[in-house]
This record gives sequence, C-alpha cells and structure tokens, in this order.
Amino acid sequence: MATQQEIIERIRRQEHLIGVELPPEVEEGVRNMRLNLNNALKTLSEDLYSKETHFILELIQNADDNEYLPGVEPEISFHLSSTCLLVQNNEVGFTEANVAALCKVGQSTKTKRAGFIGEKGIGFKSVFKVTDHPEIHSNGFHFRFDHADPRRALGYVVPHWCGDAGYPQGRTTIVLPAKEGSQFTDEKLVELTDELLLFLQK
Repeated sequence: MATQQEIIERIRRQEHLIGVELPPEVEEGVRNMRLNLNNALKTLSEDLYSKETHFILELIQNADDNEYLPGVEPEISFHLSSTCLLVQNNEVGFTEANVAALCKVGQSTKTKRAGFIGEKGIGFKSVFKVTDHPEIHSNGFHFRFDHADPRRALGYVVPHWCGDAGYPQGRTTIVLPAKEGSQFTDEKLVELTDELLLFLQK
C-alpha cells in the first residue's frame, strides 16, 4: 500500500509527467501544454474569483460538505495574523481521491451546491487570490502548491511534498501564507456573517 508521500509523487508523475524521462520532442510538447493549461487556469481563476474574499465561502462550503466521525460535532476555525491565515477543520481527513481531485481541473469529490464555485471542481483555487503557497496537512498528507515560481508551470495543480509541520492530528489544517508584499486584515473574514451560518447543513 502506497504511503501518502508516494501518492503525491505518483500524482506528479502520472498527471503532470514530472520526473518522467521523455524524448526531446515529447518534452517540448509537454512543456507547451503545461504553459497553455497554466495560462488557462490563471485566466479562469481571475474571472471566477474577482472578489478576493470569496475563498472564505469556498473553505466553509468544503468544511460543511466534509465527512465527520459519528458523534463528532463539525467545526471550522480561522486563526488570523498579518502574515498567515490558518484554517482548521475536524473532518475525517483527506483521502487519495480528495488529493487527486484537488490536483486536477473540473473534478471534485465534494457535494455540488448551487452558488459555490466549488461545484466546478476548482473551488479551492480561490485561495490563490490571497496566497501563492497554500499548504494542506491532513490524514498524513503534507503538501503544498507553488504558484509564485515562474519556472514552475501549473502552480495551481502540481503538489509538492512539504513534510509534517507538527499541526494537530485528527484535523485538516490549511495554511495560507500572505502573498509577498501583502498582509492579512480582518477584512478578509468579512464573508463570515450570521446569515451564512444559518444556511450551513452541518
């Protein structure tokens, strides 16, 4: 049975051909396809997420759609500082299918719900409005995305193993470092309204 790190490496190879030796012509074609897809993702993300704070709604919807152990009261918490936003949820944790869906476009393991971009399988991409290096620590998976390095195409979908940072077991922790030259303020949480909480299922 593959370890969580081996699953991440397999996704990099099988989905994005990273680390796979290819003939020069094929390598050039793959490089062009990566750049084209990266540009398409950038355009799509900017069009869909014109409002910077929309990512809060997407993270809350994900938490509401998540699975929880019997007897566990679902909860999500936001820990805000000027340099980082830490989001924690007591769901059962990421599976291989969850990770694979996050590393693709147009696929999702979440319940579809009208009004949320997450139903198109790219809801998590909304976090790139506020961060270039989102991290996920869940159920033994520890990986991040790197959208800042211009040498790395497909920063929206290519996972990088980052190791255990010591976050609590039994919770999914999403780490959103602020973009370089930017800071988090209370305004980022403006979408957390009483009315929103009334319509959550869990």
